[in-house]
Amino acid sequence: MASQPLYLTLSNLFSLKLYRIPDYQRGYAWTSRQLEDLWTDLEVLEDGSQHFTGMIVVKLRKKRYNESEMCEYEELEVIDGQQRLTTLVLLMHSIIHALCKIEGQGDISEQVDKLRDTFIGKSGWFRLSLNDDSRIFFEHLLASGNPLTSVENGSQQNLLNAVLYFRERIEELGDSDSTRLRGIRRLVARLQQSLRFVFYVVDNDAEAGLIFEVMNNRGKELSQADRLKNYLMYLAYKVGLSDEDISSISGCWGSFFKKVMEAAPEGANSEDIENRILRNHWILFKEADTPKKYRGLPISQRIKQEFQLVPTEPDGIQKRNEELGLVALEYTRNLMTTAHHFAELFQPEGSLAWVSDENVRSELKGVLLSFHRMGHIAAILPVLLAGRAKLERHPELFLRLARALSVFAFRTYAICNRRGHTGQAHLRRQARHLMNAGDSVVLDVVREITRDVYEWTRWYGGDEKVEESLRDSAFYGSHRPQEIRYLFFEYERELCHGQEPSVDWSTFSDSRKHQVEHIWARGVGWLGGCEQTHRDNVNRLGNLTVTHFNQTLGKKPFVEKRDIYAKSNVLVENSLQHVDEWDIQQIDERESQLVEFVFSRWNIPDLSESVVPEEPKEAEASSEASQ
Repeated sequence: MASQPLYLTLSNLFSLKLYRIPDYQRGYAWTSRQLEDLWTDLEVLEDGSQHFTGMIVVKLRKKRYNESEMCEYEELEVIDGQQRLTTLVLLMHSIIHALCKIEGQGDISEQVDKLRDTFIGKSGWFRLSLNDDSRIFFEHLLASGNPLTSVENGSQQNLLNAVLYFRERIEELGDSDSTRLRGIRRLVARLQQSLRFVFYVVDNDAEAGLIFEVMNNRGKELSQADRLKNYLMYLAYKVGLSDEDISSISGCWGSFFKKVMEAAPEGANSEDIENRILRNHWILFKEADTPKKYRGLPISQRIKQEFQLVPTEPDGIQKRNEELGLVALEYTRNLMTTAHHFAELFQPEGSLAWVSDENVRSELKGVLLSFHRMGHIAAILPVLLAGRAKLERHPELFLRLARALSVFAFRTYAICNRRGHTGQAHLRRQARHLMNAGDSVVLDVVREITRDVYEWTRWYGGDEKVEESLRDSAFYGSHRPQEIRYLFFEYERELCHGQEPSVDWSTFSDSRKHQVEHIWARGVGWLGGCEQTHRDNVNRLGNLTVTHFNQTLGKKPFVEKRDIYAKSNVLVENSLQHVDEWDIQQIDERESQLVEFVFSRWNIPDLSESVVPEEPKEAEASSEASQ
């Protein structure tokens, strides 16, 4: 049972305690918003006041005797509160870093040693140790005083960002060493005297899950992944799963959160990534069997409804509980696998080791990146995940499927401006069809789905519709900048004839570095000699390029732009230097070149031997269809 809650100060919280964050917990996820909230709270605190900072839930691992200090520590596993604890250690570390830079101010060295002993510790006895995805990174910071600048995942990026944030804020506490020292001492006093924590010690994670539910009902926000993890851990204990199975569930959650941070290397959108994994896993494994009344609920609530503990006859209790526990275990393992595949699809560079053929691996990486570059992956993601799950031994077939989906997404969504849920219901059915296919028929099913995707592409993004959209006089206004940049980036690759472009996608797509440019500026005279002709042509695809010199070019006439274009290392822009005069004929020619390129780059194979289906019906809009 849980101990009686204690109301502790920060110093009490760390007194003779070693906190260990288990691998099944999420990585460090606080971003600038949470950091700023904490800093603001500290700034507005009145001296001597008390501020409730949150709940810390732990269970005792063991007690350890420190011979050098001649005292005993409690080694505690953190079940809830790890984000807050990590942030406060980072803040204390930043305070120590700032104090060490101040010279000639009396007893600073003694104060530094006291803060380090209380809140940081030393190797083997660090007061806080993180989970597997950031442990080494964090301990290097604590031991060396400075963070590594090379990060491997979103957790580490968030740790680095937090350190830099706190160091910057502390520098702003004063213009001189003496004024900064006074500010630091006020800050430390508020941290140690004003912050209060509700501290629980529980016997197992299941008890923590119950506490979480109570807190959540009182307004404490938890992510859907946290809610789901809490419930499944509670369920595992409640139905009496073996220690081995319970350990397996917690291990799966550790892998889940680790893969979330791999899929979100910048760290800022980790909760969104969690929700997308939960949603797509549900689509593949549960949606077809879900009662309609549950489909509008969050994933964690749907799981509670399906894995609900209900009273049964005495003779049936044990059997039902055993079955329910094993179903929950299988669900968690499948969720972990989906997270692995999701991270690979979102960060394919360096993660396709299962593809032995180097050419196939290189091409597959490019196809997977294309979905993110064009900004359209949500609707087709279930099929990609199903293909990745079923085709590990057939990467060439997975490449064909992914290529067909890329053509569908580009033509349907990026060029023909179909809504994001177009074809969604059908694609979900095909994804489940593939997931349920037995080994003896899976290859035939993949070929069938690949052909089906191309057939649907003909309906939603056939050649006539694509050309009509590309030649639209309002092309610029009817397509997002990301879509236009992606089209020109692929055209840039075409112009490089197999060589890598001089500008990579991250630079090419950065609006601070490259912008979509009107070759004939919209505000410099009439293109074609009159206002109507100008309006009919200035926003056409043929009058667009991508440039690094947008601010320089401004509203210059084309004859002045040519010399600037000639300096560009982007071929789609540099090639314009060879044009003597820019007019409607040149726009027509450039537009035709781009249309021809689109049909070559995103071509639909000959489907004359396939059976053309009836014209597909639009799926109803879904809140889960967003990018």
